[in-house]
Amino acid sequence: MQKYEELHIEKGDEFLKEERYEEAIKEYHLALEIKPNCAQALFMLGHICTQKKLYEQAIEYFDKVIPLEPTLAEAFYNRALAKEGLNLNSEAFKDIEQALCFQPDQISMLILRATINYKLKFYLDADADYAKVVKLSNGSNKEALLGTQLVKQKITECIEQIKLCDYFLNYSSTPPTLQYNLLVKKAALKFSIGYHQEVLEDYVKAIKIDPSCRIAHIGYEWTEKKLQESRRINHLRIKMEQQRSALSKPKSDFSPATSQPLLSVNTKKTLSAKKPKSFSASKEEQTRVRASTYNLKITIPSDPADRLASLVNNLNLSPRKRTR
Repeated sequence: MQKYEELHIEKGDEFLKEERYEEAIKEYHLALEIKPNCAQALFMLGHICTQKKLYEQAIEYFDKVIPLEPTLAEAFYNRALAKEGLNLNSEAFKDIEQALCFQPDQISMLILRATINYKLKFYLDADADYAKVVKLSNGSNKEALLGTQLVKQKITECIEQIKLCDYFLNYSSTPPTLQYNLLVKKAALKFSIGYHQEVLEDYVKAIKIDPSCRIAHIGYEWTEKKLQESRRINHLRIKMEQQRSALSKPKSDFSPATSQPLLSVNTKKTLSAKKPKSFSASKEEQTRVRASTYNLKITIPSDPADRLASLVNNLNLSPRKRTR
């Protein structure tokens, strides 16, 4: 015998297919009156709020769903989508990582993680996600193809700016204040394309130039924290893979027919970044091989003074007074 709350959910689903949102919301609320902890009704309400761009309300609903259905990838995906809509990209990244632990080859989830990685300026990671989508879709996913082009352009720009920074750092008459700013800028650029170990080295060099400035100290601490978080997430991903291979798929109140359409929620197409990857010698080598495909030769003008002034303007670096 069918439960009463399920009848309301079925009616709500029918209204939702017809885009009659108000009627659907009413049916889902009726289901919650019968069963306050009905994860399916809460999930559908969050889904509707996401479609209507009511992101804060959507997050509240998914916050209630996840404790009830901790293995439901779509709940983490939709909450990440709502957080990304509010520009809470770091928090959205954690949710999409969790979702991909359960469904590592889900194209919609990979696209969202690539978008978040792009926004966070983790370009090499975004490139890896788009490349995986292109492979999974046999080259038919237009969003991934466009994203790949944009990301490679950004990686190329980063490498070009890193080379320019290196040139002026090696220029003997570059003042210490500008050296400090160039090292901080170079560290941020290197993080974007995956040179994690060199990021820490550049921050150390900047600290030696000006130990009193907090920018390099904060950058160093932030980088270490991100790398530790990266290792933790990688460990979690490996653990989830082992559990998936050892156990059958966990049971859920959601049927495939109910949960699958939720992935059709249109991801925002503004391409705008993933966590920093943990590094080892082999990882760093792989990163260098990937980034080397974007190397450019940079023509340095004959007058270094003009080029130095241009670089300062482009990088928005203002001279700083050293604290005694």
